Amino acid sequence: VGLALWLLVSFAMGVAALSDPGVIPDLKWPDDPPPRAKHDRQTGRCVHKFDHFCVFIGNSVGRGNYRWFLSFVGLTSLSALYLLAWCVFHVVDLAGRLELEGGVDRGTAFAKAVGQAIGSVVLGFYFAVMGTLVSLLLVLHCYLVSTAQTTAEFMRGRWKKETNPYDRGARSNWLDVLCDRDSDG
Repeated sequence: VGLALWLLVSFAMGVAALSDPGVIPDLKWPDDPPPRAKHDRQTGRCVHKFDHFCVFIGNSVGRGNYRWFLSFVGLTSLSALYLLAWCVFHVVDLAGRLELEGGVDRGTAFAKAVGQAIGSVVLGFYFAVMGTLVSLLLVLHCYLVSTAQTTAEFMRGRWKKETNPYDRGARSNWLDVLCDRDSDG
C-alpha cells in the first residue's frame, strides 16, 4: 500500500510539475486576455485562471494543471495519514508483544516499545505534523473549488464584497475542475 501511494503521489506531482498550467502565448497578451488570467512573477508567464506558484512542483498552478495539483495534495495527505497509522501500529504492536512475552504491565511495555521503536515515534510525529499541514492545505483547496475561487482571488479577498460570477454551486464547480470544463473563462 505504501509503495502504491508513493507511486501515485510521484505520478500526480510529476504531471502537475510538467503540465502546462495554461500559459497564454505572448501574442495574445495583453490585447485579449481571458478572464482570470494573471501574470506569474515567478515564471514570467501569463497563466489562464492562475491560482499560485507552487514551490513543491516548481510550476505555476492554473487551469491546465490544477486538478493534478489537487490530486498531488490529496494523495500526499492520504500518504501521511497512512504512514502515521503504520508508525502507531508498529509501536502498539511492539508494546503488545513486549507485554505478552516480557510479563510486564501495559504501561511498562509501552514505554519500552517507545524506546525500542524511537524511529517510528519520530517518523510518526513528523507525519502527524506534516500530514496536518498538508491536510489543511487540501481542505483550503476543497473550499476554493467549492466556491470557484483561485488562491490568488481568495488571498486578495476578491469576492468578499461582491458576488463571484464564476460560482455555479459546489457540484458544478467540482465538475468544472475535475472534468476540465471551461465554464469560467
